[in-house]
Amino acid sequence: MAFDNPDRLHDISTVEVAPENLEALRAEDAINDQYKDIPYRFGANMAVDLGLEEGVWQEFDDGSRAWRLGVSSPGAVSINFNFSTFQVPEGAKVFVYDADRTHFIGAFTHQNMKPHGGLGVSLIQSDAIIIEYLEPASVNGEVALEIDNITHGYRSILHKFDELRGPFGNSGSCNIDVVCDEGIGWEDQIRSVALIVVGGNASCTGSLVNNTAEDGTPYFLTANHCLGGNVGNWTFYFNHQAPTCGANNGPTNQSISGAELKASNGGSDFALLELSEDPPQAFDVFFNGWDRSGDTPTSLTGIHHPSGDLKKISHDFDSPSQQDQSGAAVWYLDQWEEGTTEGGSSGSPLFDQNNRVVGQLYGGYASCSNIDADWYGRFDVSWDGSSPSSRLRDWLDPVGSSPLVLDGLGGAPVLPLDASAFGISGVEEVLCNESVIEPLFTLRNNGLNTLTSAVLELELNGEDAGTINWTGSLENGDTEVIQLPEFVLIDGSNSISVNVVDPNGLTDGNANNNSSTFEFSAFIDAVEYNVTLVLDDYGSETTWYVENEDGDVLYSDGPYGAGGGWGSDGTDGQIEESDLCLGNGCYTFVIEDTADDGICCGYGEGSYTIYDQDGLELTSGGEFLSEDSFDFCVVTVSTAENELQEGFEIYPNPATNNVLLKLPELTTSSAMGMRVTDLTGRTVVQRELNNASDNRLDLNVASWAPGMYLVSLEQDGQTAVKRLVVTR
Repeated sequence: MAFDNPDRLHDISTVEVAPENLEALRAEDAINDQYKDIPYRFGANMAVDLGLEEGVWQEFDDGSRAWRLGVSSPGAVSINFNFSTFQVPEGAKVFVYDADRTHFIGAFTHQNMKPHGGLGVSLIQSDAIIIEYLEPASVNGEVALEIDNITHGYRSILHKFDELRGPFGNSGSCNIDVVCDEGIGWEDQIRSVALIVVGGNASCTGSLVNNTAEDGTPYFLTANHCLGGNVGNWTFYFNHQAPTCGANNGPTNQSISGAELKASNGGSDFALLELSEDPPQAFDVFFNGWDRSGDTPTSLTGIHHPSGDLKKISHDFDSPSQQDQSGAAVWYLDQWEEGTTEGGSSGSPLFDQNNRVVGQLYGGYASCSNIDADWYGRFDVSWDGSSPSSRLRDWLDPVGSSPLVLDGLGGAPVLPLDASAFGISGVEEVLCNESVIEPLFTLRNNGLNTLTSAVLELELNGEDAGTINWTGSLENGDTEVIQLPEFVLIDGSNSISVNVVDPNGLTDGNANNNSSTFEFSAFIDAVEYNVTLVLDDYGSETTWYVENEDGDVLYSDGPYGAGGGWGSDGTDGQIEESDLCLGNGCYTFVIEDTADDGICCGYGEGSYTIYDQDGLELTSGGEFLSEDSFDFCVVTVSTAENELQEGFEIYPNPATNNVLLKLPELTTSSAMGMRVTDLTGRTVVQRELNNASDNRLDLNVASWAPGMYLVSLEQDGQTAVKRLVVTR
């Protein structure tokens, strides 16, 4: 691949594009995110007219050549785009990758050419990408590539911490990952569901459905109201789900570009598409069965991507009713008992107690903060219509057998030997002041034969961490939780991987489910903080986040309350608390109000306060317009014993006017450095001490702002740090 050979790269011509008004889009998002029938927007679409003349060609000695075009959109968390014309000859390849060459997709070849002539390209998580076309000498001049739209992603569907709402952990907290216990018994149906991305929108959800020929035709059911633009430019993400219950990452590399609309009808809000290609075997998809009888289910289950997040599952243990909603025939359920739905869940399948599809999500009011109704377009009503373009039966019953129910196709493979990695657990996603863990691993037998032995290959942060020779007795479908050994962590990002091999000493029949990886953060030397909010009467306007020096959002919360209409949310005086764990570095706390009137004092006496782990108030406020912020730095106080630490005392502490620093005696000729910093990292006092008379130092703190300060000493490679609290 060309991106593995940097010597072949010449200068690349780069086109810079930028959205016109992101603030206006964000203001719209604050309103639209509350509604299921409005797509979750993550990016700004920008119309362009780019072709082969904008890039740079490079000729090679063998007559082959390469064309490259750079696209930059400063500040973007991701870029995706659409080829309005994608025609490449056999033998040629197209790649797309970020400027650092760490994330790439492709090759796209002549096999990716679509009937409508274009191709939607999935996301690259960067603000600068390179599009590369490689062709052999035999087909020179037979290519046509044109780009008509580039999407500047301003909130991501690829990373947990990029935004206050949206993907990877930021849908409502009551949503349930499909790999949690609530997903047991729904493993096949989970594999049918995909997230739909259209330009800058994590638009909707949908699922593959079976047909009476049971030939694997990739028919995909979603909602009529999700239709917009050319479905040939849609991208469908399969298996975008957490590897373990509560994890916040999931694959985004299993996608299909493009589809063809077969039928749709607003009378039951359905749309049936045929994907542009069969899902590859590695996707391990399932085609859902369905029930068109119209019989009222006794219980309901939904599988969906709320706000473009990882795949979730919801359960209602009651029967729905048949109703009319804005002219559409729907199943009306009064509330979910487990989980909920959100914008982005639209089009997702509704299953009855027999695991068959009976509808797709049309709309509703349900959310984590609002226990209320949802409604789904009825599959039985969608079955018939005035023409093939407005009904399902012509497509899902090609053999004309007219069954009332049809079971699914492509259940989990039934193999003699199939040992499965069912997840890593027992570890928090953020560890505070912990350096050693003992996680758990769940082994599952998917095979027909009894599983009596297997080898578990362990990795920590990409390095070999040994093996476990497991023995036991697991029948088909049984699991066993295995205690893993101690792992010594590094400060920052960590990952643990387990790969299962040699079941019963033989070759595994299905290698696609043998590995599990759990990624998490460990702040080994950290300080714990607490954010306490007293809400005003409009909690739905309030959000906050904490970001590091690189602009990565580490913690966030809100909005609070119901919102979505006139009148208050009734949240005045409601207290919301969140704990933070932060390592060495500088951070910014930002609180935002979408109505530009702060949280105090016109509509309630709201406030925010940040406390350190000793209960000291670092900052507080509440009177602002659109946002308020506070910058602070964390310096962890080492407890390691050394000469500086042993002889270092501060008193009185807390102090009001004067402070005495008792310092260790100078035992070498080198100077001792003393510095006092505040929590923004600003140096308040700095001295260099050179003789014994400096062992006692008086500081007048009467003019210092109340708060916490860090007093540090340095000499001969040793460091001592103590906290000083100034009060009034």
